Amino acid sequence: MSFYEQNVTFEDVRKIVGGYVTATYPRHHSMKGLVVLVDEDGLMKRLPDNDLASIICCTPLVGDAVIVRNGGEDFLSLTHQDVFDIKKILTELKEVYGRKSETSVRHGRKRTLRTAKGS
Repeated sequence: MSFYEQNVTFEDVRKIVGGYVTATYPRHHSMKGLVVLVDEDGLMKRLPDNDLASIICCTPLVGDAVIVRNGGEDFLSLTHQDVFDIKKILTELKEVYGRKSETSVRHGRKRTLRTAKGS
């Protein structure tokens, strides 16, 4: 998982996910107000599964994912508390689901769950 210190623009997100962006929302109560962004055409492109993003959102997701704070029309950087909560949730989920790493490796490509952290 990668954390970025700067704000991300919509164009930044498109470059990270590799295409048109679609949003899905985490189901965990402490992630309220956050949004997970992925490639809208990821399934048609046959991108590898992103297990962590799928678990967080309780829906199958593929390819790279970016977590940002939902600012209505804008994407906002995560707060320090958001980052802390995400790390805690991922640690708990890995224990429950037996995840050995923070990334999913399928088809020889590493998929990451990225977040944008505010300063």
